[in-house]
Amino acid sequence: MLVDGVALRHDHEPPSPLLSGRTALLVQTFHAPRVVDRLLMRRLSYRFWRDAVFGSVGVRKVTPLALYEAKDLAPRRLARFERRLGRALADLVG
Repeated sequence: MLVDGVALRHDHEPPSPLLSGRTALLVQTFHAPRVVDRLLMRRLSYRFWRDAVFGSVGVRKVTPLALYEAKDLAPRRLARFERRLGRALADLVG
């Protein structure tokens, strides 16, 4: 994303964002359970991606999709997550 012309234009200071007004789907996997991310970490990873990464290149809306306890994932949970991912992607592209 930081390569000139991908998400930022580097021809002047500060670099100008090229994805203004766009939306993004943030897909994350965690070894930890949901309670750790939500209550203890207060969604630190999501906020970092939303504000520092996507926000810096002009993305205005970031939709998070997280898969918790991914290490020992049962096939049914994976299938359920894949369905959620499919719906989220369909919503993103309209």
